[in-house]
Amino acid sequence: MRFRLPALLLATLLPAATPAADGLLHERWSLAFGGYGNRLGLDGRIDGNTDVRGTPFDFDDSFGFDRHERLRMAELTLAPTQDHELRLRGFRDRRRHDTTLTEELVFSGVVFPVDADVRGRFGLDVLDLDYTWWRWRQATRASGLVLGLTRLRAGIDLDGEARNDGGPPEPLRADYARHLYAPSLGLAFKAAPGERWRYRLDAGAMRLRHAGIHGTILEASAAAEYFPAHRLGIGLRYTWTRLEAEGRRGDTLRGELDLDYAGWQLYLRLRS
Repeated sequence: MRFRLPALLLATLLPAATPAADGLLHERWSLAFGGYGNRLGLDGRIDGNTDVRGTPFDFDDSFGFDRHERLRMAELTLAPTQDHELRLRGFRDRRRHDTTLTEELVFSGVVFPVDADVRGRFGLDVLDLDYTWWRWRQATRASGLVLGLTRLRAGIDLDGEARNDGGPPEPLRADYARHLYAPSLGLAFKAAPGERWRYRLDAGAMRLRHAGIHGTILEASAAAEYFPAHRLGIGLRYTWTRLEAEGRRGDTLRGELDLDYAGWQLYLRLRS
């Protein structure tokens, strides 16, 4: 999987652990903010609120949604005790690309014919909330269980014109936007090789069966942080998430959606 190589590289480059006082890992609160080089993958089928079956479509190839985008990210961490931790993270992604269709596309009940000029817009808002119970803890390292909830708002907007021989172009427009809530269960590991270094690994997965939606979510991340000052540090993290969902009824999702996003995050962290 794509997250294994960055995780191994981070672990290899870090110095070996050294003895430290109990509580070296504990930070009551921290705030991180920085940049995110996100690479997006998107394909699926959107039926919309109609009985017309949508066309399976790769939005990466047709609209170039898979290119890297530089985004901003933020994270708040609260740890009232050494055993319990809450994290809230989020980012927003907006993309646009124009194309001329080489095959017919049925999207949310609207038919876009071959050779139609289409402007595609995609928006993604992600908010992650997770709770970590550091069940197995030592002075310089700890591992635990993670219970998370990811809120995604994904929206696709297509508008364009169909070419008519000898006549004016026919305007076409279709859009689809929904909220999805994806719980996950995983494991986490963190260590403090010294006063200045921190690193952390996370991995989680869950099967979705809720409100007519079936699917899976997989996620993983690896991070290294260096603190030249006690309260201020710089971090580098690689994160990867994949969501596969299918819905056949209701207003949440009608169709299929395969979404993955991954990339490097470079950030500053303020801590207690």
